Amino acid sequence: MSLDALKQVSDKEQATSSQLAEATAAAKKRVAEAERAGKALVEQKRDEAEAEMKTLMEQTVARGEEASREAKARSSEACAALRAKAHTRMDAACEFIIGKVVSG
Repeated sequence: MSLDALKQVSDKEQATSSQLAEATAAAKKRVAEAERAGKALVEQKRDEAEAEMKTLMEQTVARGEEASREAKARSSEACAALRAKAHTRMDAACEFIIGKVVSG
């Protein structure tokens, strides 16, 4: 093989080696970019899920508070009705007790 042919082969090997290094670097860069994009997407979805969870929790608390207010109102109404009924019976009970004491 002539010196010129050996130089051509050596040049081709260097060019191929350089192209391989460039392709490897480009592939590594794409992988790194894809990983960054994936992490950013995961973070975005996590933030969205947390915001949705917060909204759902706020709605649940609001519904619970409303149910509590309604139950308290029903209880207050029931207590008022029982008090009114007790007051109407109080006069009769007092008369009964006074009658027992006086005639007793």
